[in-house]
Amino acid sequence: MSDSELACLIRLSCLFDCVFGVLALESEPVDPRL
Repeated sequence: MSDSELACLIRLSCLFDCVFGVLALESEPVDPRL
């Protein structure tokens, strides 16, 4: 795997983390797992 592919995967995983984080905040005010 090249460096550019790895960087792309890292950005995608961060993007998904942000999206799911926002969805979790909107659906549940408090998430005890965090």
